[in-house]
Amino acid sequence: MSGGSTPKAHRPGESDELAAVIQDALTTLWHQRRPEVIDDLKRLIALMQEIDRDPDESPTSTEARKLAHQLHGTFGVFGRPELKDRLSAIEQGLAAKDSQIDVLIATAQSVLVDLV
Repeated sequence: MSGGSTPKAHRPGESDELAAVIQDALTTLWHQRRPEVIDDLKRLIALMQEIDRDPDESPTSTEARKLAHQLHGTFGVFGRPELKDRLSAIEQGLAAKDSQIDVLIATAQSVLVDLV
């Protein structure tokens, strides 16, 4: 053998078993993380409401974009594409700065409703 490794033979169904283990782990992690995600969404809504009151508040805008990005990734990791897509729209809207903030707030509130 010249430095390469030989691929392991897999048992029938081994991939399905691994997928089930991973899915169980993700489900457990989601249940642990869900309350924090709800708090993060509430914080994002509050930040966007601040932006609505004072659109020139740059640190608030930066924090809101970062939080929207984090939530976007969280929903992607946990296999929630419908929520991930809504957070993507919020993230893009915050970056554009010419979006209607009330629409972004309503979108975040709809995500929150789906989680509660």
